[in-house]
Amino acid sequence: MNSILKLHVLASGSKGNCYCLQVDNNLIFVDMGVGIRKIQAFLSAIPNEAQLKKTLFITHEHFDHISGLELFARDYDCLIYAANRTLEILTGKVSGIKERVRRIRADEIVEFNGFSARAFSLSHDAVEPLGYVISAGSSIGFLTDTGCWTDAQAKALECAETLVLETNHDVEMLRNNKQYPPELKRRILSPQGHLSNNEAIGLVTTLSCNGKLKSCFFAHVSQHNNGEAHLLPLGEFCQKQFGIKTTILRQDEYREFNLN
Repeated sequence: MNSILKLHVLASGSKGNCYCLQVDNNLIFVDMGVGIRKIQAFLSAIPNEAQLKKTLFITHEHFDHISGLELFARDYDCLIYAANRTLEILTGKVSGIKERVRRIRADEIVEFNGFSARAFSLSHDAVEPLGYVISAGSSIGFLTDTGCWTDAQAKALECAETLVLETNHDVEMLRNNKQYPPELKRRILSPQGHLSNNEAIGLVTTLSCNGKLKSCFFAHVSQHNNGEAHLLPLGEFCQKQFGIKTTILRQDEYREFNLN
């Protein structure tokens, strides 16, 4: 049976986002918000990279999730999946991808040779944002860039042993940040903004009830409205209460994790 071997985190935060899963002969990317040199350096270190099939799932059209898309698509053969309205925007602004894009709907499961992907809707100020659950023996969920979580999202994620979860901000730290104008604070705090630490832990608590979630990566962490002083106690809570291991991801720090 195929299994998810590794999670590579190339970037996670407001400046850029890109994740890659190794599943046997597949490299599965979620978002492409990094420069081509970083992608080239990463792929050059993967044994037999040229023989591995590449698939890219885009969550939404914001720049920090697609900044490297055009050059990645130029240099590497890959299929690109996103929601229909997202694809309309991408094909209008990114050259050379029209023949390789594929539509995926919320709640649709797409089967591949070696893995499957299920999409689910997010709540963000983008045209049609999606989260994903990638399954290959085990399952990993990606839920970032959402202002709130819903029962439908929790249902989609209940099969996941691993979760990449937005913990964008501490609410009080954001509210007290004098460098952020009121309109930006309202956007971040809105139901179409970004997930707070407390909201994220609420989802972890809900998912812990089915007993499958074993590991959670705190992702898309604000460099100005969050930090270890807030996240480490939450990680200790998850470990003590639910036996769930947590890891804090940082904006430009490459990390590699074995998942099998």
